[in-house]
Amino acid sequence: MKDLALALDFERRDELLEAVGRLGSQRPVLKLGLRLVPHLSKVDIQNLKAIGFKIFIDVKLHDIPSQVESAVRTWADFGADFLTIHTTGGRAMIREAMKASKGTGLRILGVSVLTSLDVSDLEDIGVKRDVASQVVALVEMARSEGLNSFVCSAEEISLLKQKFPDIYLTTPGLHIDESRKAADQKRGMHYQEALKRGADLLVIGRAVWQSPEPEQSVARVMGDLNP
Repeated sequence: MKDLALALDFERRDELLEAVGRLGSQRPVLKLGLRLVPHLSKVDIQNLKAIGFKIFIDVKLHDIPSQVESAVRTWADFGADFLTIHTTGGRAMIREAMKASKGTGLRILGVSVLTSLDVSDLEDIGVKRDVASQVVALVEMARSEGLNSFVCSAEEISLLKQKFPDIYLTTPGLHIDESRKAADQKRGMHYQEALKRGADLLVIGRAVWQSPEPEQSVARVMGDLNP
């Protein structure tokens, strides 16, 4: 089942509530990021779930294993449906995250190479592989520890689906039309192309909020997901 995660990259709780109100009857997954999460309570998240939204907490955990294990348990208790971690945190961290999420209904999403990075950025941090090779290496490592849901750019979807047919892929950096491309996403793509390549959870944000009618933009995308 394909789904849309709507990025809410706001800084205030009232902005979130106003945005949700503009969605009408549409119920995409709500992706809540680093700027917004500190302003929300457990009750806020549970209220959103009570009216039919799934919650995607995009905080990209990367810490020692015990800290990540504790954080995963906390977010599961909050009612999160999706939670991101950095696969570069290593095997032990991934194992602890998976152990903490077991039986909770929380899907852990492993981040390999951020869509804002390209090969020159990898070189700057000492990675000698090209982007695709680094993504595959991190995914293979994480899969060996039981993680099978990942975040990847649209450029890596086909490669990963071919190599790992059962993999679940979340793809950010997508746009609805060329006039609303995200300038800080170096490996972005039109959402329909990402869907054709096999993305399972499509992440779109600014392209929706910059449109005159967000509800119709969301309905358009969600209508294409499971025709």
